[in-house]
Amino acid sequence: MQFKSPFSRMLQAKTKSALSETRPSRSSPLGRQLPLRSILVVPFLLQISAAVGLTGYFSLRNGRTAVNDLAAQLIARTDQLVDQQLVSYLSLPPKVNQLNADLLQRRIVEPDDADTLSSLFWKEAKTYGQLDYIALTLPNGKYIGAGDWLSEPGIEIDIVAADGVGRTYSVDSQGQRQAIIDQYEYFPKAEPFYYQTVEAQKPMWTLVLEQFDTLAQNDPVYIAANANLPVYNSANQLLGVLSVDLRLSNISDFLANLELSQNSQVFIMQRNGDLVASSNGQPLYQSVNGEPQRLNALDSTDSLTQATTRALQERFDLQNIEQEQSLILPLQGQRRYLHIRPWRDADGLDWLVVTVVPESDFMAQIQANTRTTILLCLGALAIASVLGLYTSHWIVQSVWQLDRAARAISRGDLNQQVQKSSIQEFSSLGQTFNQMAKQLQESFETLEERVEERTQTLSNTLVELQQAQTQLIQTEKMSSLGQLVAGVAHEINNPISFIYGNLEPAKEYAQDLILLLQHYQSECPQPSPVIQAFIQEIDLVYLQSDFLKVLNSMELGAERITEIVRSLKIFSRQDESDVKTVDIHEGIDSTLLILSSQLKAQNWRPAIEVIQDYGDLPPVSCYPGQLNQVFMNILANAIDAIDESLERAGPIAVPQITIRTQATLNQAIIRIADNGLGIPENVRVKLFDPFFTTKPVGKGTGLGLSISYQIITERHGGQLTCWSKPGQGTEFAIAIPLTLPTR
Repeated sequence: MQFKSPFSRMLQAKTKSALSETRPSRSSPLGRQLPLRSILVVPFLLQISAAVGLTGYFSLRNGRTAVNDLAAQLIARTDQLVDQQLVSYLSLPPKVNQLNADLLQRRIVEPDDADTLSSLFWKEAKTYGQLDYIALTLPNGKYIGAGDWLSEPGIEIDIVAADGVGRTYSVDSQGQRQAIIDQYEYFPKAEPFYYQTVEAQKPMWTLVLEQFDTLAQNDPVYIAANANLPVYNSANQLLGVLSVDLRLSNISDFLANLELSQNSQVFIMQRNGDLVASSNGQPLYQSVNGEPQRLNALDSTDSLTQATTRALQERFDLQNIEQEQSLILPLQGQRRYLHIRPWRDADGLDWLVVTVVPESDFMAQIQANTRTTILLCLGALAIASVLGLYTSHWIVQSVWQLDRAARAISRGDLNQQVQKSSIQEFSSLGQTFNQMAKQLQESFETLEERVEERTQTLSNTLVELQQAQTQLIQTEKMSSLGQLVAGVAHEINNPISFIYGNLEPAKEYAQDLILLLQHYQSECPQPSPVIQAFIQEIDLVYLQSDFLKVLNSMELGAERITEIVRSLKIFSRQDESDVKTVDIHEGIDSTLLILSSQLKAQNWRPAIEVIQDYGDLPPVSCYPGQLNQVFMNILANAIDAIDESLERAGPIAVPQITIRTQATLNQAIIRIADNGLGIPENVRVKLFDPFFTTKPVGKGTGLGLSISYQIITERHGGQLTCWSKPGQGTEFAIAIPLTLPTR
């Protein structure tokens, strides 16, 4: 749609004027010059030819120099990746050891608590999948460990007693020990990881090489780096030695996955030449007389590893290499780039990282690049003219597009979008046209959006005001009810206290009078006829036996009134508007007492049975009055739900409301359930929305559950949830923290 405003008409007139001024006349000398397409194609071909020639020349000249640069870059990148992996892989075990040491030193976990420690180690091994085994060895020889160092999958728990009897247990999904799956003899204090760490009195690494009969034939040897940490108490007494195993084959797997050149190789060895890891997948051990032993690089099954190690030992003392060294040596008939770098950590690891890169890997690539460059030069020369034609076509097309857009805007059609051109000047001109076309549209769209935003804001504000007003009224009602209840309880409490306090003396006086009357009867067995007639009239024998019963009944009634007054005071909580530590069960009982008249049998239904399945709840820090209001809302809704079920579906065998409480580690949970008809899902999801109610007009405002939700979630930082299914009743679950900070 075209909007013909005065501004649009003025813009149209100015645009037409500008176009008439810039369009050249047919008699202009510019029309007799060379075509734009020819001017663009010839320089383009010359530039392409010069660029192709220079590129080929410098490619051939710099080929040899690039080999050294590529080799250096590959070695540097490889060293960086290896260093990052070693730091990442080997830094985790000391951190886990330190974490467990803090737990032991702070007495959060006792060293001899095998159940807690084994479960803790199991969870850590499960969380940090790269850790093979986590263990604690005590000074008395007891050993607790968990991990997955066998070939069979799954984390197991090992417990070794002080006498050396060890047992392996299966574990459930929670990290708890189950059945014994193996029994053996093991003395961990005789192992190097224990006595060497105790002697050193500091964190250290030991290497583990061990063979197990239970392992599969294709992986019979377990080789690992063991991070050890002695743990002392505040009196500098040894609590034990913590250990974490890392399988060295994982480092070899990482090296094998490095993106090296085709014949390159990386291996890590100790100062004595024993292999730690290798990128070629060679084994890290050898069998000597049926026993596994560490494999020295000079005895490697890989000839390149042997030749490289021998060349290094001829030129360096491996024990004294302190700086990284780079060499170019002839190995196995070809030149190879050789790089050796020491790698250490704070806990005693001292390894050598060796990288070997053959020159032939790069020369083949350089030669391939040279051939590719020549082919590209010829191809570029062949298609230069085609590209020139296409380039000129793009430029002319951009001019035509801008011309069409300018003419459309001059006619008042502002819905024009000029496509972006690859030429900066044309692109800038197109953006200018697009901006002019959008300015009027954006101004009207912005105005409309602002009106809609203002309208929506006013609507939201009105709804919020209505909610706030209704919530304020509800809060004031509950406050007034609480004040009224507290006032009535106070007024009743004074006279009933007087009555209750005088009942005991009255009972004593009555007993004394009856005793005095009995003395009179014994002393004067023949009273006058008038007295005898009065005795018969008042039925003295029955009066004597019933008088004390009447006083006892009055005492029971006074106690009942006192209990009701106490419940009313507990429910109102007028003196506890701040956070208080209270008994939740008292609040529930007081609410039930207030609702007792609604729970009793009615003309249309029997009495509602209340099942109070209370758990062992500690005192809870909360806002007592507000929490009682939540109990009142939910219990009243449960009674209404049962009454509605009776009206709609007929009698219920036993109308019931079940109240269950329980305490978790840091929460108190109260569940209130009824056996009514339940709530459909489309209604259940709206229960906590303000003003939502299914009750008839005049019976509910729709704010009870909404306010209850705010009290539980916002005031107490808890959760209020509802479960219901048609025909299976409804259950509300309240979960609040046991301790609520005082605001």
